[in-house]
Amino acid sequence: MISKRESKNLPYVLTVMDMGAVMLAFSTALLLRFNSPILLVSLNPTHIPRYLYLMIGLLPVWWLNLAYFKLYSSQYLLHGNDEYRRVVNAAASATVHTMVVIFLLKADFARGWVLLSWVTATVFLLGGRLLHRRIHRWLISREGGKRSPLILIGANQEAKRLADEIGSLIDLGVQVAGAVAWQGRESTPGLKILGSMDDLPQIIDREQAEAALVVPSALPAAALQGLYHKLSKAGVAVYISPSLFDIVASRAAVLPFSDLPLIRLQEVEFSGIKYAVKRTGDFIGAVFLLAALSPLFLVLSILIKMQSRGPAFFTQERVGRHGRLFKLYKFRTMVTDAEGRQEALLHLNEATGPIFKMRDDPRLTRVGKWLRKHSLDELPQLFNVVGGRMSLVGPRPPIPGEVAAYGDYEKRRLEVAPGMTGLWQIRGRSDTTFDEMVRLDLYYIENWSPPLDFYILLRTVGVVFFGKGAY
Repeated sequence: MISKRESKNLPYVLTVMDMGAVMLAFSTALLLRFNSPILLVSLNPTHIPRYLYLMIGLLPVWWLNLAYFKLYSSQYLLHGNDEYRRVVNAAASATVHTMVVIFLLKADFARGWVLLSWVTATVFLLGGRLLHRRIHRWLISREGGKRSPLILIGANQEAKRLADEIGSLIDLGVQVAGAVAWQGRESTPGLKILGSMDDLPQIIDREQAEAALVVPSALPAAALQGLYHKLSKAGVAVYISPSLFDIVASRAAVLPFSDLPLIRLQEVEFSGIKYAVKRTGDFIGAVFLLAALSPLFLVLSILIKMQSRGPAFFTQERVGRHGRLFKLYKFRTMVTDAEGRQEALLHLNEATGPIFKMRDDPRLTRVGKWLRKHSLDELPQLFNVVGGRMSLVGPRPPIPGEVAAYGDYEKRRLEVAPGMTGLWQIRGRSDTTFDEMVRLDLYYIENWSPPLDFYILLRTVGVVFFGKGAY
């Protein structure tokens, strides 16, 4: 979703940034390949023009791949997860086409340079897109947070959730002016009602709305007839929240059936090659991190034991994939009898749903509070990942008491292995409500892919470093 006034120039801005990132990636790969102290190989100066001509000639190839993955289409520009996933896929596709071009030219170019270009281009393109988001957000804040007005067509709890979600995402460049109710009498707490459908033209003019988000679940079928034409005629960009498809849009396929199009929802696969890739990546990543962080494990263990009596590690029974129980490992952040004290603190619970959270939990030790702020207490879960009971990325691992309160909707979280981090981690951590956490977990399950995992892991580093939303 993007305002009309921004959509006109944005593809050109992104094209310049992307092509600059690709050219910088090519140059960096050239330096790494031919000036590496490990490879002990240097580039013949007479070959530099040849590489330079190739790099310039490959720019259209990379641009076409980025365009093919709709990275310059306004409907995809400002959707973070989808955008980053498309960048990773486009870079891989462009690298294949690069090798084809080199083969057709029958030219002698280093294969190591091509592979390094793939890695550096992926990193630089992702960095450029992230930088663009930061600049976009800064420009909006510089204007006093001014964003293009958007109106919701329909007023119910789903419309309220959408309004809250849009309001929290500055990157979208729009703000909700309010909702247009079916008859103007509906009342949804926390949602501003602008009027009824009869007043729609006047509301659009008064609010200077550039976009409208239709919420079908808040409108009778009769209200949808001719609504798109009415909004388009008023010069308003139209978006639709398809309720059921909130988390399954990526699996929807339109099938022609006579003159009536049908939508088929494809099954989510949690096995096969893709899942084997995920498990292999989890194992290799966890083993590498355990080896690299072993000195930190020792230091943290000593600090915990110096702070309070008891073991450095804490184990707790959690529910894993398909409801299987397992022992989860963490660094101990509380006093040893913390679980016994929880019942006395239940009236101070700040979380929603069947989970317990307190911003200033008196059971936390000083070291434990710092560990939690930066999620360092979660590091021993790497042992769970190596053992296959957890993944690096996935839904938050629940305790049996939480699962006992689950309905069928929430139980879908148990279809995959729980993760050390996830969308809930990068979208607020402890500040995320239970319902929002479940929604994010189900979105992850429905849209899982290796690029999405890669994006979440990258974002987790920044979230953990700044300690955002942790307590």
